[in-house]
Amino acid sequence: MSLCTNGCCFGEAPAPAQAFASPAQHLSVPIDDPVYHLFDVARLRGILTYTPAIRPYSRKYVRALLDKLDSRQDLLTASERSVLEAARTRLMQVEEAEFVVFGRTGGELAWGTGVEGTAPHVLGFFGGGIEGGIGEPLSYRVHLDVVLDRARPNMFPPYQFSKPWDGNRTGLVGRGWPGDTAVQYISQSYRFSPETAVSFVDDRIVLNWGRYRRDWGVGSGSLFLSETARPFDALDLELVFASWARLRTLVGSLGDTTPNGAEEHQKNISAHRLEVQPLSWLTLAIWDVVIWQKRFELAYLNPLTIYHSAQHGHVGDFDNAVVGGDIAVTIPAWGQWYFSLFIDEIEHDKFNQLFTFPKNMFAFQTGFHVPVTVRRLPFSSVRAQYTKIEPYTYTHHPRSTPFFPGNDEPLMSTNYTHDGENLGYYLPPNSDEFMIRVTSLPAPRFSLAATYRLIRHGDNPDLPMPYDEGREDYGIEGDIDRVLE
Repeated sequence: MSLCTNGCCFGEAPAPAQAFASPAQHLSVPIDDPVYHLFDVARLRGILTYTPAIRPYSRKYVRALLDKLDSRQDLLTASERSVLEAARTRLMQVEEAEFVVFGRTGGELAWGTGVEGTAPHVLGFFGGGIEGGIGEPLSYRVHLDVVLDRARPNMFPPYQFSKPWDGNRTGLVGRGWPGDTAVQYISQSYRFSPETAVSFVDDRIVLNWGRYRRDWGVGSGSLFLSETARPFDALDLELVFASWARLRTLVGSLGDTTPNGAEEHQKNISAHRLEVQPLSWLTLAIWDVVIWQKRFELAYLNPLTIYHSAQHGHVGDFDNAVVGGDIAVTIPAWGQWYFSLFIDEIEHDKFNQLFTFPKNMFAFQTGFHVPVTVRRLPFSSVRAQYTKIEPYTYTHHPRSTPFFPGNDEPLMSTNYTHDGENLGYYLPPNSDEFMIRVTSLPAPRFSLAATYRLIRHGDNPDLPMPYDEGREDYGIEGDIDRVLE
Protein backbone atom coordinates (compact mmCIF):
# COMPACT_ATOMS: atom_id res chain seq x y z
CA MET A 1 0.00 0.00 0.00
CA SER A 2 1.19 3.52 -0.85
CA LEU A 3 0.03 7.03 -0.02
CA CYS A 4 -0.17 9.74 -2.72
CA THR A 5 -0.82 13.45 -2.50
CA ASN A 6 -0.90 15.96 -5.34
CA GLY A 7 0.16 13.25 -7.75
CA CYS A 8 3.32 12.32 -5.79
CA CYS A 9 3.49 8.83 -4.34
CA PHE A 10 5.34 7.76 -1.27
CA GLY A 11 6.05 4.19 -0.30
CA GLU A 12 7.23 1.62 -2.78
CA ALA A 13 9.59 2.89 -5.49
CA PRO A 14 8.11 3.05 -9.02
CA ALA A 15 9.16 0.46 -11.53
CA PRO A 16 11.29 1.44 -14.54
CA ALA A 17 9.46 3.23 -17.34
CA GLN A 18 9.78 0.19 -19.60
CA ALA A 19 7.78 -2.00 -17.24
CA PHE A 20 4.15 -1.60 -18.23
CA ALA A 21 2.76 -4.28 -15.92
CA SER A 22 0.99 -1.77 -13.70
CA PRO A 23 -2.22 -2.77 -11.91
CA ALA A 24 -3.80 0.61 -12.83
CA GLN A 25 -2.49 0.73 -16.42
CA HIS A 26 -5.91 0.49 -18.11
CA LEU A 27 -7.39 3.57 -16.39
CA SER A 28 -7.98 6.65 -18.52
CA VAL A 29 -5.82 9.79 -18.65
CA PRO A 30 -8.17 12.84 -18.34
CA ILE A 31 -8.77 14.63 -21.63
CA ASP A 32 -7.63 17.99 -20.25
CA ASP A 33 -4.10 16.64 -19.71
CA PRO A 34 -1.52 18.64 -21.76
CA VAL A 35 -0.03 15.39 -23.06
CA TYR A 36 -2.82 15.21 -25.67
CA HIS A 37 -1.65 18.45 -27.27
CA LEU A 38 1.88 17.06 -27.29
CA PHE A 39 0.60 14.03 -29.22
CA ASP A 40 -1.39 16.22 -31.63
CA VAL A 41 1.64 18.32 -32.58
CA ALA A 42 3.83 15.21 -32.90
CA ARG A 43 1.24 13.78 -35.31
CA LEU A 44 1.13 17.01 -37.34
CA ARG A 45 4.90 16.93 -37.70
CA GLY A 46 4.98 13.25 -38.66
CA ILE A 47 6.82 12.10 -35.53
CA LEU A 48 3.81 9.95 -34.63
CA THR A 49 1.98 8.22 -37.46
CA TYR A 50 -1.42 7.72 -35.80
CA THR A 51 -3.23 9.21 -32.80
CA PRO A 52 -6.86 8.08 -32.49
CA ALA A 53 -9.56 10.76 -32.32
CA ILE A 54 -11.31 8.71 -29.62
CA ARG A 55 -10.31 10.03 -26.21
CA PRO A 56 -9.42 9.61 -23.40
CA TYR A 57 -6.58 7.15 -23.91
CA SER A 58 -5.60 4.58 -21.33
CA ARG A 59 -2.43 5.08 -19.29
CA LYS A 60 -0.86 2.15 -21.06
CA TYR A 61 -1.54 3.62 -24.50
CA VAL A 62 -0.22 7.04 -23.41
CA ARG A 63 2.98 5.41 -22.18
CA ALA A 64 3.39 3.58 -25.49
CA LEU A 65 3.09 6.86 -27.42
CA LEU A 66 5.57 8.55 -25.09
CA ASP A 67 7.99 5.70 -25.72
CA LYS A 68 7.67 6.22 -29.48
CA LEU A 69 8.38 9.93 -29.04
CA ASP A 70 11.36 9.19 -26.84
CA SER A 71 12.84 6.97 -29.54
CA ARG A 72 12.67 9.91 -32.00
CA GLN A 73 14.12 12.67 -29.83
CA ASP A 74 16.41 13.71 -32.68
CA LEU A 75 13.34 15.34 -34.30
CA LEU A 76 12.66 17.52 -31.24
CA THR A 77 14.22 20.78 -30.08
CA ALA A 78 16.05 20.99 -26.75
CA SER A 79 13.08 22.63 -25.04
CA GLU A 80 10.72 20.01 -26.51
CA ARG A 81 12.92 17.22 -25.21
CA SER A 82 12.70 18.82 -21.77
CA VAL A 83 8.88 18.89 -21.90
CA LEU A 84 8.80 15.31 -23.16
CA GLU A 85 11.09 14.12 -20.38
CA ALA A 86 8.89 15.81 -17.77
CA ALA A 87 5.81 14.13 -19.27
CA ARG A 88 7.56 10.78 -19.15
CA THR A 89 8.58 11.33 -15.53
CA ARG A 90 5.00 12.16 -14.62
CA LEU A 91 3.15 9.57 -16.70
CA MET A 92 5.62 6.72 -17.16
CA GLN A 93 5.97 5.97 -13.46
CA VAL A 94 4.44 2.58 -12.89
CA GLU A 95 3.05 1.90 -9.45
CA GLU A 96 3.64 -1.72 -8.52
CA ALA A 97 1.24 -1.73 -5.55
CA GLU A 98 -2.13 -3.35 -6.20
CA PHE A 99 -3.86 -0.85 -3.89
CA VAL A 100 -3.03 2.86 -3.72
CA VAL A 101 -4.58 5.62 -1.62
CA PHE A 102 -4.15 9.09 -3.10
CA GLY A 103 -5.15 12.65 -2.31
CA ARG A 104 -5.19 15.85 -4.29
CA THR A 105 -6.15 19.50 -4.06
CA GLY A 106 -6.36 22.39 -6.49
CA GLY A 107 -8.44 25.27 -7.75
CA GLU A 108 -8.99 27.99 -10.28
CA LEU A 109 -9.24 31.77 -10.14
CA ALA A 110 -10.58 34.09 -12.83
CA TRP A 111 -11.40 37.77 -12.91
CA GLY A 112 -13.57 39.31 -15.57
CA THR A 113 -16.33 41.69 -16.53
CA GLY A 114 -19.72 40.37 -17.54
CA VAL A 115 -23.42 41.08 -17.22
CA GLU A 116 -23.07 40.78 -13.45
CA GLY A 117 -20.37 43.43 -13.30
CA THR A 118 -16.75 42.90 -12.38
CA ALA A 119 -16.05 40.19 -9.83
CA PRO A 120 -13.84 37.15 -9.22
CA HIS A 121 -14.70 33.56 -10.06
CA VAL A 122 -13.18 31.32 -7.40
CA LEU A 123 -13.23 27.53 -7.16
CA GLY A 124 -11.25 25.12 -5.02
CA PHE A 125 -11.40 21.41 -4.36
CA PHE A 126 -9.86 18.78 -2.15
CA GLY A 127 -10.36 15.05 -2.18
CA GLY A 128 -8.86 11.68 -2.81
CA GLY A 129 -9.60 8.08 -3.48
CA ILE A 130 -8.22 4.66 -4.18
CA GLU A 131 -6.95 2.96 -7.30
CA GLY A 132 -5.24 -0.26 -8.20
CA GLY A 133 -5.86 -3.52 -9.96
CA ILE A 134 -6.33 -7.23 -9.76
CA GLY A 135 -3.44 -8.62 -11.73
CA GLU A 136 -2.61 -7.05 -15.09
CA PRO A 137 -6.03 -7.24 -16.86
CA LEU A 138 -8.24 -5.33 -14.39
CA SER A 139 -7.81 -1.76 -13.12
CA TYR A 140 -10.07 0.32 -10.89
CA ARG A 141 -10.31 3.81 -9.42
CA VAL A 142 -12.75 5.56 -7.07
CA HIS A 143 -12.28 9.30 -6.68
CA LEU A 144 -14.29 11.90 -4.72
CA ASP A 145 -13.72 15.66 -4.52
CA VAL A 146 -15.38 18.24 -2.29
CA VAL A 147 -15.80 21.47 -4.25
CA LEU A 148 -16.04 24.94 -2.72
CA ASP A 149 -16.84 27.78 -5.08
CA ARG A 150 -18.07 31.25 -5.69
CA ALA A 151 -18.87 30.61 -9.33
CA ARG A 152 -19.43 33.40 -11.84
CA PRO A 153 -20.56 31.71 -15.10
CA ASN A 154 -21.25 35.06 -16.77
CA MET A 155 -17.64 36.11 -16.27
CA PHE A 156 -16.66 33.53 -18.90
CA PRO A 157 -16.88 34.09 -22.67
CA PRO A 158 -20.28 33.21 -24.17
CA TYR A 159 -21.26 29.56 -23.74
CA GLN A 160 -17.81 28.71 -22.32
CA PHE A 161 -18.74 27.83 -18.74
CA SER A 162 -19.23 24.16 -17.90
CA LYS A 163 -19.98 23.42 -14.29
CA PRO A 164 -17.19 21.46 -12.56
CA TRP A 165 -19.43 19.93 -9.90
CA ASP A 166 -21.98 17.11 -9.81
CA GLY A 167 -25.61 17.57 -8.88
CA ASN A 168 -26.57 20.84 -7.25
CA ARG A 169 -24.77 23.11 -4.82
CA THR A 170 -25.80 24.16 -1.35
CA GLY A 171 -24.83 27.38 0.38
CA LEU A 172 -22.65 27.23 3.45
CA VAL A 173 -23.99 28.30 6.87
CA GLY A 174 -27.62 27.91 5.84
CA ARG A 175 -27.45 30.39 2.97
CA GLY A 176 -30.03 28.61 0.80
CA TRP A 177 -30.01 26.61 -2.39
CA PRO A 178 -28.05 28.30 -5.20
CA GLY A 179 -28.56 25.51 -7.74
CA ASP A 180 -26.39 26.10 -10.79
CA THR A 181 -26.46 29.90 -10.80
CA ALA A 182 -23.96 32.53 -9.74
CA VAL A 183 -23.95 33.22 -6.00
CA GLN A 184 -22.82 36.00 -3.69
CA TYR A 185 -21.37 33.59 -1.16
CA ILE A 186 -19.36 30.37 -0.98
CA SER A 187 -21.25 27.20 -1.85
CA GLN A 188 -20.33 23.55 -1.54
CA SER A 189 -20.77 20.57 -3.81
CA TYR A 190 -18.97 17.39 -4.84
CA ARG A 191 -17.85 15.38 -7.86
CA PHE A 192 -17.47 11.63 -8.08
CA SER A 193 -15.43 9.68 -10.65
CA PRO A 194 -15.55 5.87 -10.50
CA GLU A 195 -13.86 3.79 -13.19
CA THR A 196 -13.23 0.10 -13.82
CA ALA A 197 -11.36 -1.22 -16.85
CA VAL A 198 -10.49 -4.70 -18.01
CA SER A 199 -8.42 -5.77 -21.02
CA PHE A 200 -8.44 -8.96 -23.09
CA VAL A 201 -6.45 -10.43 -26.00
CA ASP A 202 -3.37 -8.22 -25.69
CA ASP A 203 -5.44 -5.04 -25.33
CA ARG A 204 -7.41 -5.63 -28.53
CA ILE A 205 -10.61 -5.81 -26.48
CA VAL A 206 -10.94 -3.27 -23.66
CA LEU A 207 -14.03 -2.80 -21.50
CA ASN A 208 -14.29 0.34 -19.39
CA TRP A 209 -17.10 1.29 -17.04
CA GLY A 210 -16.63 4.80 -15.79
CA ARG A 211 -17.80 8.37 -15.34
CA TYR A 212 -15.57 10.94 -17.02
CA ARG A 213 -15.49 13.46 -19.88
CA ARG A 214 -15.05 12.08 -23.39
CA ASP A 215 -14.00 13.55 -26.72
CA TRP A 216 -14.79 11.52 -29.84
CA GLY A 217 -13.96 13.25 -33.10
CA VAL A 218 -11.62 15.51 -35.01
CA GLY A 219 -11.42 19.24 -34.37
CA SER A 220 -11.40 21.30 -31.22
CA GLY A 221 -14.65 20.25 -29.60
CA SER A 222 -16.39 17.39 -31.39
CA LEU A 223 -19.89 17.70 -32.86
CA PHE A 224 -20.51 14.14 -31.64
CA LEU A 225 -19.16 13.77 -28.10
CA SER A 226 -17.26 16.85 -26.99
CA GLU A 227 -14.66 17.45 -24.32
CA THR A 228 -16.86 20.30 -23.07
CA ALA A 229 -19.76 17.95 -22.24
CA ARG A 230 -20.46 16.93 -18.68
CA PRO A 231 -19.14 13.50 -17.60
CA PHE A 232 -21.64 10.64 -17.58
CA ASP A 233 -21.70 7.00 -16.52
CA ALA A 234 -21.19 4.63 -19.44
CA LEU A 235 -19.95 1.18 -20.33
CA ASP A 236 -17.36 1.59 -23.13
CA LEU A 237 -16.17 -1.24 -25.34
CA GLU A 238 -13.17 -0.84 -27.66
CA LEU A 239 -12.36 -3.38 -30.37
CA VAL A 240 -8.98 -2.95 -32.08
CA PHE A 241 -9.23 -4.84 -35.37
CA ALA A 242 -5.79 -3.71 -36.58
CA SER A 243 -3.26 -0.98 -35.91
CA TRP A 244 -5.20 1.20 -38.39
CA ALA A 245 -8.81 0.27 -37.50
CA ARG A 246 -10.78 0.39 -34.26
CA LEU A 247 -14.38 0.55 -33.04
CA ARG A 248 -15.48 2.29 -29.86
CA THR A 249 -19.02 1.77 -28.59
CA LEU A 250 -20.80 2.78 -25.38
CA VAL A 251 -24.09 2.60 -23.52
CA GLY A 252 -24.58 5.27 -20.87
CA SER A 253 -27.03 6.94 -18.53
CA LEU A 254 -28.01 10.60 -18.97
CA GLY A 255 -30.16 12.98 -16.97
CA ASP A 256 -30.58 16.46 -15.57
CA THR A 257 -29.97 17.38 -11.95
CA THR A 258 -31.73 20.74 -12.01
CA PRO A 259 -34.75 20.81 -9.64
CA ASN A 260 -37.30 20.98 -12.48
CA GLY A 261 -35.51 18.82 -15.02
CA ALA A 262 -34.81 15.45 -13.42
CA GLU A 263 -38.23 13.92 -14.10
CA GLU A 264 -38.36 14.89 -17.79
CA HIS A 265 -34.80 13.90 -18.71
CA GLN A 266 -34.74 10.18 -17.90
CA LYS A 267 -32.77 9.00 -20.90
CA ASN A 268 -29.85 6.84 -22.05
CA ILE A 269 -27.25 7.12 -24.80
CA SER A 270 -25.94 4.42 -27.13
CA ALA A 271 -23.16 5.37 -29.51
CA HIS A 272 -20.38 3.93 -31.60
CA ARG A 273 -17.58 5.25 -33.80
CA LEU A 274 -15.65 3.26 -36.38
CA GLU A 275 -12.29 4.88 -37.19
CA VAL A 276 -9.86 3.71 -39.87
CA GLN A 277 -6.58 5.00 -41.31
CA PRO A 278 -6.31 3.27 -44.72
CA LEU A 279 -3.40 5.52 -45.75
CA SER A 280 -0.74 7.17 -43.62
CA TRP A 281 -2.18 10.61 -44.45
CA LEU A 282 -5.92 9.79 -44.40
CA THR A 283 -8.22 9.08 -41.45
CA LEU A 284 -11.93 8.30 -41.92
CA ALA A 285 -14.67 7.73 -39.36
CA ILE A 286 -18.40 7.09 -39.26
CA TRP A 287 -20.56 7.18 -36.16
CA ASP A 288 -24.09 6.50 -35.04
CA VAL A 289 -25.82 7.54 -31.81
CA VAL A 290 -29.28 7.36 -30.27
CA ILE A 291 -30.64 9.20 -27.23
CA TRP A 292 -33.42 6.98 -25.89
CA GLN A 293 -35.87 6.97 -23.01
CA LYS A 294 -34.95 4.78 -20.08
CA ARG A 295 -36.45 1.35 -20.64
CA PHE A 296 -35.20 -2.11 -21.55
CA GLU A 297 -34.44 -2.14 -25.29
CA LEU A 298 -32.11 -4.88 -26.57
CA ALA A 299 -31.58 -3.21 -29.95
CA TYR A 300 -29.83 -0.25 -28.32
CA LEU A 301 -27.63 -2.54 -26.20
CA ASN A 302 -26.15 -4.31 -29.23
CA PRO A 303 -22.69 -2.79 -29.85
CA LEU A 304 -22.70 -3.76 -33.54
CA THR A 305 -26.17 -2.66 -34.59
CA ILE A 306 -27.00 0.49 -36.59
CA TYR A 307 -29.18 2.49 -34.23
CA HIS A 308 -30.81 4.61 -36.90
CA SER A 309 -31.93 1.50 -38.81
CA ALA A 310 -33.09 -0.18 -35.61
CA GLN A 311 -35.23 2.80 -34.67
CA HIS A 312 -36.92 3.06 -38.04
CA GLY A 313 -36.92 -0.67 -38.72
CA HIS A 314 -38.45 -2.36 -35.67
CA VAL A 315 -38.07 -0.37 -32.44
CA GLY A 316 -40.34 2.51 -33.43
CA ASP A 317 -39.77 6.24 -33.74
CA PHE A 318 -39.74 7.01 -30.02
CA ASP A 319 -36.15 8.20 -29.70
CA ASN A 320 -33.56 10.59 -31.13
CA ALA A 321 -31.21 8.86 -33.59
CA VAL A 322 -28.44 10.79 -35.38
CA VAL A 323 -25.57 9.83 -37.70
CA GLY A 324 -22.42 11.43 -39.02
CA GLY A 325 -18.79 11.08 -39.93
CA ASP A 326 -15.52 12.89 -40.38
CA ILE A 327 -12.39 12.95 -42.51
CA ALA A 328 -8.87 14.16 -41.71
CA VAL A 329 -6.00 14.64 -44.17
CA THR A 330 -2.58 15.05 -42.54
CA ILE A 331 0.56 16.08 -44.41
CA PRO A 332 3.59 15.83 -42.08
CA ALA A 333 5.25 19.16 -41.28
CA TRP A 334 2.48 21.03 -43.10
CA GLY A 335 -0.54 20.23 -40.94
CA GLN A 336 -4.00 18.74 -41.04
CA TRP A 337 -7.32 19.58 -42.71
CA TYR A 338 -10.47 18.06 -41.27
CA PHE A 339 -14.22 18.04 -41.87
CA SER A 340 -16.98 16.66 -39.64
CA LEU A 341 -20.72 16.28 -40.34
CA PHE A 342 -23.52 15.75 -37.80
CA ILE A 343 -26.92 14.82 -39.30
CA ASP A 344 -29.89 15.13 -36.97
CA GLU A 345 -32.68 15.20 -39.55
CA ILE A 346 -32.65 15.84 -43.30
CA GLU A 347 -35.66 16.13 -45.60
CA HIS A 348 -34.50 14.45 -48.82
CA ASP A 349 -36.91 16.42 -51.01
CA LYS A 350 -35.77 19.75 -49.52
CA PHE A 351 -32.10 19.79 -50.50
CA ASN A 352 -32.75 22.96 -52.46
CA GLN A 353 -33.59 24.56 -49.09
CA LEU A 354 -30.70 22.99 -47.21
CA PHE A 355 -29.96 26.08 -45.11
CA THR A 356 -33.52 27.46 -44.88
CA PHE A 357 -35.96 24.58 -44.34
CA PRO A 358 -36.46 24.08 -40.58
CA LYS A 359 -36.46 20.27 -40.64
CA ASN A 360 -33.00 20.20 -42.24
CA MET A 361 -31.26 19.88 -38.89
CA PHE A 362 -27.51 19.32 -39.14
CA ALA A 363 -24.12 20.72 -38.17
CA PHE A 364 -20.70 20.73 -39.77
CA GLN A 365 -17.20 21.69 -38.75
CA THR A 366 -14.05 22.20 -40.78
CA GLY A 367 -10.60 23.53 -40.03
CA PHE A 368 -6.84 23.49 -40.37
CA HIS A 369 -4.37 22.57 -37.64
CA VAL A 370 -0.78 23.56 -38.40
CA PRO A 371 2.44 23.02 -36.40
CA VAL A 372 4.66 26.06 -35.94
CA THR A 373 8.21 26.41 -34.65
CA VAL A 374 8.62 29.13 -32.04
CA ARG A 375 11.78 29.45 -30.03
CA ARG A 376 11.22 28.70 -26.33
CA LEU A 377 7.62 27.69 -27.03
CA PRO A 378 7.73 23.89 -27.43
CA PHE A 379 5.03 21.97 -29.30
CA SER A 380 3.31 25.06 -30.71
CA SER A 381 0.43 24.95 -33.18
CA VAL A 382 -2.17 27.20 -34.81
CA ARG A 383 -5.74 26.09 -35.43
CA ALA A 384 -8.33 27.87 -37.60
CA GLN A 385 -11.81 26.35 -37.39
CA TYR A 386 -15.35 27.11 -38.55
CA THR A 387 -18.42 25.46 -36.98
CA LYS A 388 -22.03 25.83 -38.17
CA ILE A 389 -25.03 24.46 -36.25
CA GLU A 390 -28.40 24.74 -37.99
CA PRO A 391 -31.60 25.66 -36.06
CA TYR A 392 -33.12 22.89 -33.91
CA THR A 393 -30.06 20.64 -34.30
CA TYR A 394 -29.46 18.63 -31.08
CA THR A 395 -33.15 19.05 -30.11
CA HIS A 396 -35.97 16.51 -30.31
CA HIS A 397 -39.67 16.76 -29.58
CA PRO A 398 -40.66 15.13 -26.25
CA ARG A 399 -42.55 11.85 -26.33
CA SER A 400 -44.43 9.70 -23.88
CA THR A 401 -42.62 6.60 -22.68
CA PRO A 402 -43.18 3.66 -25.08
CA PHE A 403 -45.61 1.01 -23.84
CA PHE A 404 -46.59 3.18 -20.86
CA PRO A 405 -49.05 5.71 -22.31
CA GLY A 406 -51.14 7.88 -20.09
CA ASN A 407 -52.18 11.47 -19.72
CA ASP A 408 -50.74 11.65 -16.22
CA GLU A 409 -47.21 10.77 -17.32
CA PRO A 410 -44.79 13.59 -18.22
CA LEU A 411 -43.43 13.76 -21.73
CA MET A 412 -39.80 12.68 -21.83
CA SER A 413 -37.08 14.77 -23.45
CA THR A 414 -34.52 13.11 -25.70
CA ASN A 415 -32.58 16.26 -26.51
CA TYR A 416 -28.86 15.81 -27.13
CA THR A 417 -27.99 17.02 -23.64
CA HIS A 418 -26.84 15.78 -20.27
CA ASP A 419 -26.99 17.64 -16.97
CA GLY A 420 -28.23 20.78 -18.72
CA GLU A 421 -25.32 20.97 -21.19
CA ASN A 422 -24.84 19.86 -24.78
CA LEU A 423 -23.22 16.48 -25.43
CA GLY A 424 -21.85 17.75 -28.73
CA TYR A 425 -20.34 21.12 -29.57
CA TYR A 426 -20.87 23.70 -26.85
CA LEU A 427 -22.79 26.20 -29.03
CA PRO A 428 -26.61 26.16 -29.05
CA PRO A 429 -28.59 25.59 -32.26
CA ASN A 430 -28.84 28.37 -34.85
CA SER A 431 -25.23 29.43 -34.29
CA ASP A 432 -21.91 29.54 -36.06
CA GLU A 433 -18.37 30.26 -34.95
CA PHE A 434 -15.02 31.16 -36.47
CA MET A 435 -12.17 30.33 -34.11
CA ILE A 436 -8.39 30.83 -34.19
CA ARG A 437 -6.25 29.34 -31.44
CA VAL A 438 -2.51 29.34 -30.81
CA THR A 439 -1.39 26.70 -28.31
CA SER A 440 2.00 25.80 -26.82
CA LEU A 441 3.52 23.81 -23.95
CA PRO A 442 6.12 26.26 -22.57
CA ALA A 443 6.80 24.24 -19.42
CA PRO A 444 6.01 20.81 -17.96
CA ARG A 445 2.32 20.38 -17.05
CA PHE A 446 1.62 23.88 -18.35
CA SER A 447 -0.40 24.70 -21.45
CA LEU A 448 -0.56 28.21 -22.91
CA ALA A 449 -3.32 29.16 -25.37
CA ALA A 450 -4.59 32.35 -26.98
CA THR A 451 -8.01 32.08 -28.62
CA TYR A 452 -10.11 34.39 -30.78
CA ARG A 453 -13.77 33.50 -31.37
CA LEU A 454 -16.38 35.18 -33.54
CA ILE A 455 -19.76 33.71 -32.55
CA ARG A 456 -23.11 34.47 -34.15
CA HIS A 457 -26.32 33.22 -32.58
CA GLY A 458 -29.88 33.82 -33.79
CA ASP A 459 -33.04 33.57 -31.71
CA ASN A 460 -36.44 34.75 -32.99
CA PRO A 461 -39.01 33.42 -30.52
CA ASP A 462 -41.75 35.81 -31.65
CA LEU A 463 -42.20 34.22 -35.06
CA PRO A 464 -45.26 31.95 -35.50
CA MET A 465 -45.01 28.53 -33.93
CA PRO A 466 -45.51 25.60 -34.04
CA TYR A 467 -44.09 24.68 -37.42
CA ASP A 468 -46.65 23.85 -40.13
CA GLU A 469 -45.77 22.11 -43.40
CA GLY A 470 -47.85 24.62 -45.36
CA ARG A 471 -46.37 27.78 -43.84
CA GLU A 472 -43.28 29.73 -44.80
CA ASP A 473 -43.19 32.10 -41.80
CA TYR A 474 -42.05 29.43 -39.36
CA GLY A 475 -40.12 30.31 -36.24
CA ILE A 476 -36.36 29.84 -36.16
CA GLU A 477 -35.11 29.51 -32.61
CA GLY A 478 -31.76 28.93 -30.98
CA ASP A 479 -32.51 27.36 -27.60
CA ILE A 480 -31.60 23.71 -27.01
CA ASP A 481 -34.91 23.36 -25.15
CA ARG A 482 -37.11 24.87 -27.91
CA VAL A 483 -37.98 22.06 -30.27
CA LEU A 484 -39.67 21.86 -33.65
CA GLU A 485 -43.17 20.61 -32.86
